[in-house]
Amino acid sequence: MAASAETIGAAPARVVHSVLSPAALLETVARAYSIQRPIDCELLRLGMNDTYLLRTRRQRFVLRVYRAGWRSPEDVDYELALLAHLAVRGVPVSAAVPGDDGMLRLPVMAPEGPRMAALFGFALGKPLCWDDAAQSRLAGRLLGHIHAAADDFDGPRGRLQLDAEYLIDRPLADMRPFFETRPRDWLYLQGLAERLRARVTAAARDGLDWGPCHGDFTAVHILVHREAVTVLDFDLCGAGWRAFDLLPARWQARRHGSAAFWDAFVHGYREARPLSDRDLASVPLFEALRHLWGLGLFTRELPVRGSSRLSPGYLDYRLAAFRRWELEHPP
Repeated sequence: MAASAETIGAAPARVVHSVLSPAALLETVARAYSIQRPIDCELLRLGMNDTYLLRTRRQRFVLRVYRAGWRSPEDVDYELALLAHLAVRGVPVSAAVPGDDGMLRLPVMAPEGPRMAALFGFALGKPLCWDDAAQSRLAGRLLGHIHAAADDFDGPRGRLQLDAEYLIDRPLADMRPFFETRPRDWLYLQGLAERLRARVTAAARDGLDWGPCHGDFTAVHILVHREAVTVLDFDLCGAGWRAFDLLPARWQARRHGSAAFWDAFVHGYREARPLSDRDLASVPLFEALRHLWGLGLFTRELPVRGSSRLSPGYLDYRLAAFRRWELEHPP
C-alpha cells in the first residue's frame, strides 16, 4: 500500500552538520561564563569547526563550536590543556576561558547530537607574512618556543597522534572507495604509502624529534599586531614528529623560489631550541605524508562539503603530484 502524504518523511532525517543560531549561542554563553553579559554573537566561518565572534560592551571573544564526530571529548581536553600549559610558560597563544564550572569546554546540544564548544580571548593582528625574512625568523622562533615549552607537557590521554596511522593508514581507508574504478591508481597509492612508511620508519629509528606539535602552523594561524604575536587554532595538534610543523615555512620558500625565507625560519627556530640536521633533512618526506593525509581528509569531508570538487581531473592532479615528488626525492 502506498504511503500517505502524512507518513512520508514522518521520521526526521539524520542531520550531518547543523549551523547553530548565534542568538541561541549568545544565551548559552551568558549562562555558562562569568563575563560581562554578551550583547552580540556573529557567525564568522564554517569549517572543520564553526567560529563565532562574541561581543560584550567592553570585550570580544571567539567561540568555537566543534563539529559532532570530528573531535572526542578527550581530543578537545588535550588541545585546551596544551594551550593552558603553553600560556603559563609565556607562549603567546589564545587559551580557552574557563566556565563557571571550571571546565574549559562547554557542551552544546545540536540536531545531530551533542557538540562541544570553547570560548577564547580575541586576538588582534594580521596573518604573518612568510615572504618577509624578519617575520619568517619570528615564526621560526615562535615555533621553537612552542616545542620547547611543550616538551614537558603531560596532557590528558586519548588524543590522536600524528604518527603513521594518522598520516598513512586512516587516509588510505578514507580514500579507498573513490578509487574503486581506478584500480591501477589505487595500486600506485598503496605502493606509495608503503614506501613512505618505510622511509618515515627508518628516519624515526635514526632519532627524529617527537613531541606535541601544533599540526597546522600556517600564516593564518599566526597573527602579528605591532610588536605582539599570537598563535591560534591548535585543533590539529597532537604528539608527532616535530618536522611536520616545519612544512608551511618550507612550502612558502619553495613557492617564492628563494631559500632566504626558509633559512630565516630555521635560524629563528634555532634561537629558541635546537634543531638537528636529521630533522631538517626529513621535512621533504613529511611534505608527501601531509599531502597523503590531506587527500584522505578531503574524501572524508565529502558528506559535509559535497562531492562536486572530487573530479577525475582533481585525482589526476594529486596523483601526478605524488609521482613528481617521488622523482624529485628518490630514496
